[in-house]
Amino acid sequence: MPSIKIGPNPHSELGVLQLILKELHSIKKVLEVQTLSQQLGDIAIMADLSALTAAVERETTVTASAVALIQQIAEELRAAATDPAAVQALADQLTSSSDALAAAVEANTL
Repeated sequence: MPSIKIGPNPHSELGVLQLILKELHSIKKVLEVQTLSQQLGDIAIMADLSALTAAVERETTVTASAVALIQQIAEELRAAATDPAAVQALADQLTSSSDALAAAVEANTL
C-alpha cells in the first residue's frame, strides 16, 4: 500500500512560504554556528594575547632585575675597594656585561 503524505502542497502559496521558512530556518542555524565559531576563535585569540602579555611582562621584570643586580654589584665593588684597580676592573666588567645584557634584551637577541 503506498504511503500517503499529509502536508502542505509545495505548489500552493502556503506551501511555498513554508518551504521558504524552512530554508530560512536552516540558514539561521548555519549563521548561529558560524557566529559561535567566530566568538570561540575570538576568545582563544584573547587568551593567547593575555598569555603573551603576561610572558612579556614577566621577561621584562626579570631582565630589569638582572640589570639592576649587576649594576648594584658593580657599585658595591667600587665602594668596598681594597685594591682599587682590580675592583675597578671587575666593576667595569660587570657594567659592560650589564650594558650588553640590556642591549641584547632590547634587541630581542638573547
